[in-house]
Amino acid sequence: MVHDESVLRVAFSPDGKYVVSGGDDNTVRVWDAITGKEIARMSHDDAVRAIAFSPDGRYVVSGGLDNTVRVWEVETGRELARATHGKDVYSVTFSPDGRLVVSGSGDATVRVWMWQMDDLIADACTRLTRNMTRAEWRQYLGEAPYEAICPELPVEPEVSATGTPLP
Repeated sequence: MVHDESVLRVAFSPDGKYVVSGGDDNTVRVWDAITGKEIARMSHDDAVRAIAFSPDGRYVVSGGLDNTVRVWEVETGRELARATHGKDVYSVTFSPDGRLVVSGSGDATVRVWMWQMDDLIADACTRLTRNMTRAEWRQYLGEAPYEAICPELPVEPEVSATGTPLP
């Protein structure tokens, strides 16, 4: 298990199957703990100073000198969520149920983040008074199929430039 520069953080997955490491080469790497084979490699824009596994071992959270907190899928290395601080991130961990991430930064703040899409949507729906219009959906989510994600909230009808409701 080798990085290109200094390794500053390491952790075992809860089941002992994997090791995660991070350091000055701007990478987070997941390794098979027995064979040493690299399973996934994830990149930050600067050195990695904090890493932790989720309680179920399926995710890794990392923080670095690029002011970001990132959540990754262990087996694929796919980035699932990202949050930012005003300065370097020095500590990260998951809540005991894995639904929240907490991070500490050189900006003198500790922040608690929701990172799972379902939790973010549920929280947004408690704060909104209506669903997005189709135009807003296209603006923010591109060509993804439109969905009224807050079923208990009204859907604003789409209107033409003349004010006529569209189908």
